[in-house]
Amino acid sequence: PETVEEASRAEALLARELEKLSIEEHEKIVFEVHGIVPLHEEEESMVEKRLEELDQALNQVEQKDAYNLAVRLNPSYVYSRHFRMMFLRCHEFDVAAAADMIVQHFEEKRRLFGDGEILARDVRQSDLSEEGRIILDSGFTQVLDARDAAGRRIVLMSSAGVREFPKGGWDEKNEVNDSEFRRVTTWFSSQLTSTLFLVAISSAPFGIFLCPC
Repeated sequence: PETVEEASRAEALLARELEKLSIEEHEKIVFEVHGIVPLHEEEESMVEKRLEELDQALNQVEQKDAYNLAVRLNPSYVYSRHFRMMFLRCHEFDVAAAADMIVQHFEEKRRLFGDGEILARDVRQSDLSEEGRIILDSGFTQVLDARDAAGRRIVLMSSAGVREFPKGGWDEKNEVNDSEFRRVTTWFSSQLTSTLFLVAISSAPFGIFLCPC
């Protein structure tokens, strides 16, 4: 919101949406924000069952051209346990939601980066254009040294500074290319979810707390 009136409307809208939540849903949101979340046990038998169900759910999706292309390019990447577990954990082992998110992930990645081998591997910093590296250098994302109450890494993300970087603007309207910004955020997200990063935060079972600002 850029004005007091817009801020008031946004607050009223948020209040109305919160009123629609059940007590359990409201408490879950509050607890998660403050790092007070229950530990979800991941029994190996349950995990294996959900991974099998995820395979079945993906096989039932009819429109998944980008996913199928990624499988042909690098099946070991697409079928890897680490890759699929990211989506299952994101949706608390809701198989249907995880399958849909995987399909959408490859569609968006294909739109941003094309049909090349990059589709079936992690995005690297070297894949970014000069404009993308300038966006990255603007410091729009920061990983803080401190952690929240649950032990999660805190990641701050703000596009406000990017809109004015570099001085003089990106084009005639002084606006960042949206696709380029999305490519940068895709690379950054891949770093946060990389195996090395997950090892570094293994003492924090609840993952990462992303704070847009």
